[in-house]
Amino acid sequence: MNSQHFDLIRVTIFRVFRRVSVLLYFWILFAPLLQAAEPAFIRESIRARGMGNAFTAAANDEMLLF
Repeated sequence: MNSQHFDLIRVTIFRVFRRVSVLLYFWILFAPLLQAAEPAFIRESIRARGMGNAFTAAANDEMLLF
């Protein structure tokens, strides 16, 4: 194998490493911004909604469907 072949392999590996490092950089940069939030309908149960969002009568039954 000649020197040009090794140079081509080295340049290709460098390009792949550069792309992966740029993607990793943006992943780390924007990951805190992409946090999932809890939907509002999970925090309010059907029973509490039926009573006008009165949470004192039905205490925190989040997943109750009736």
